[in-house]
Amino acid sequence: MLNFLLDLEGTVIENLQTKRLLEFNIKQIAGFMENRAADGEYKIVIYTWGWKHRNEINQDLLNLIYRKFESCGIDQNSFDGVYIKEDAVNLIANDLWGNLQTMNLVNEPKNVEELKEWLLRPGAMTPYGYTKVAVAEEIAKSYGGSERFVLIDDMVAETDELRAHYELEVVNPNRMAVRINNNIDPTVTLYSPDGYPIGEIQNESALMNVRVQICKQHLTGFYCVYKGQKIHIDGNGNLEDWPKGCFDYCLDAAGELLINAKSLREQIEDYKKKHPELVKKSCQN
Repeated sequence: MLNFLLDLEGTVIENLQTKRLLEFNIKQIAGFMENRAADGEYKIVIYTWGWKHRNEINQDLLNLIYRKFESCGIDQNSFDGVYIKEDAVNLIANDLWGNLQTMNLVNEPKNVEELKEWLLRPGAMTPYGYTKVAVAEEIAKSYGGSERFVLIDDMVAETDELRAHYELEVVNPNRMAVRINNNIDPTVTLYSPDGYPIGEIQNESALMNVRVQICKQHLTGFYCVYKGQKIHIDGNGNLEDWPKGCFDYCLDAAGELLINAKSLREQIEDYKKKHPELVKKSCQN
């Protein structure tokens, strides 16, 4: 099961005061959900800290949001409740209380229930590392890997998006369609056989160019260092090792393209739907 944790303010609506729908975002999110689910089962949980207690939930606003998503192709039955700040506090309060007691930092509140009320204040959870992303991680972890989660939130940073947390994927709707990441490749230092640093290799093309130069001249002894590991380059330009994360994105990307690309039959069917007049003409001929 794929679970979408969907933020409200700044993601689906402007804010809880104006309640204005962000229609472009909703359209993008709906398309993302349909593609990401890929014919599998999924459900959507509204995940907001704008509502602290359940009696604050505005059902009329939720119904408006559900109808808007339905107009974009998302079945209203896919929505499966609301996860509010009170739920987040209940999830982490016991562990946090135990940690604070161990560190002997708590003078007040006096017990877990008082701590819960204290954490409901704006910004009270963040100093302890409990951001919305961190709590979403805890939610995902509680399922023991049996289900996947995707947090969609306008406050998600690029650093959050580019790494996986347990069974959690994080996405910012403002960068949902296509985003450019010019920092995929690492930077490694190239060394001469006598250990002299020649310079930095900052992308895979530069690495390939170094390998070609070494191969053409059949040089030996050159190496680069990645995360403290020496990687020697032989006289044919081959790397003795290729550790995970070291200029391997193109290979991983090729696999992703192969896995996610539509089959030829699907492409033909899509073409027929988009150009019915050409299909009809072909049949007549």
